[in-house]
Amino acid sequence: MRWRSGIFIFILIGLGLAGISAFSQTLNPPSREVPNTYFGIHNFRFHDVKMRPTIDFGTWRLWDTGTNWAELQPQKSIWNFTRLDLAVSIANARGMEPVLTLGMTPSWASMRPNESSFYGPGKASPPTSVAEYENYVETVARKYSNRIRIFETWNEPASGAMFSGSIEQMVAITAAANKAVKRVSASNMLVCPSPAKTESLAWFANFVRLGGAKHCDVIGYHFYEDRVQPETRLELVQKVQTILATYGLKHMPIWDTESGFSTSRRPETGEASNNAHLARWMILTWVAGVERFYWYSWDHTPLGFVSLSGLRNERLIDAYKIVQRWMLGSRFKECSRSAQLWHCNLTLKDGKAASIFWTDDNSNQIWKIVAPARVEDLNGFSGEFTSTELPVNGDPILIIW
Repeated sequence: MRWRSGIFIFILIGLGLAGISAFSQTLNPPSREVPNTYFGIHNFRFHDVKMRPTIDFGTWRLWDTGTNWAELQPQKSIWNFTRLDLAVSIANARGMEPVLTLGMTPSWASMRPNESSFYGPGKASPPTSVAEYENYVETVARKYSNRIRIFETWNEPASGAMFSGSIEQMVAITAAANKAVKRVSASNMLVCPSPAKTESLAWFANFVRLGGAKHCDVIGYHFYEDRVQPETRLELVQKVQTILATYGLKHMPIWDTESGFSTSRRPETGEASNNAHLARWMILTWVAGVERFYWYSWDHTPLGFVSLSGLRNERLIDAYKIVQRWMLGSRFKECSRSAQLWHCNLTLKDGKAASIFWTDDNSNQIWKIVAPARVEDLNGFSGEFTSTELPVNGDPILIIW
């Protein structure tokens, strides 16, 4: 691989590689710069100034914020916009693009008002009238015209505790949402209802097959993965892409509208550290072709950067900032895996050539490089590296020439 400043050579020096497969993989990322809107967040307790993000996120998904349908319209003739007014004001002041997740039916509009659900009786049920849902969506879109431009039909509809209706009913709800937001402004966007995890793939395939995705501008999916290595999530992304391609929708953008892992976990031997897990998934989500990544959540126990008691995970916050700095405004050229070794080429925002390295089995390896080079890591180290032998492990490092 020839760089502007010379030849970059990488040679793996064997360190206990017996038994490692020769599996290889190449990902061809989007050719454009990584935008600020790639970096998304959830924030529940935004009413508390101390619990608001201290990272510059480009976009905020309004979910678990006290702003769903049942909370905005508790009775047919009564609306309560207090929480949403505050959220939109904060988002606009901080330059974060808000995405409002719709749904969770109020009891007065619910087909089954006494049915149990994750958010309370009747809320997962379809509305008795799709027209009521459409009126709700249009009312909100008109009130926040030019301040909220992106809406999402429903949260995790493949889960009965989130949506107890049929796929056909969700297709009709999605079509109604699309008509409502586009009546307000043709530039408004609708994100398809976002299912979660591998177990929702069959639901998603049927939703697409029945024409649901054709009513949306963006495909939403929650790429949660129960396995411990972040690279396993690539399988789920690729399966979603395959379903879209099967139905002629390969061109549709995909957003990871909710994803994360337990930040309080203690990784076992051989597992990625929490910092490494976060960094690798942030990088791989983009290079796999997913255009936005909404971390769940800023404030959450145990999934947050900050626990609900206010305890901050400063190391994870710093790691996110570092990887965000590496990525923002950069153009990735290629990411490839050979055995357990990942190598991503990119051009940084300032035009310099760079590479990111890590091992996905978290083993310690040595790479041969042409020195000197500048090295940055997740712990905040940044400086000139003069040795030709570069240690690589599960924590991504950035090399700049």
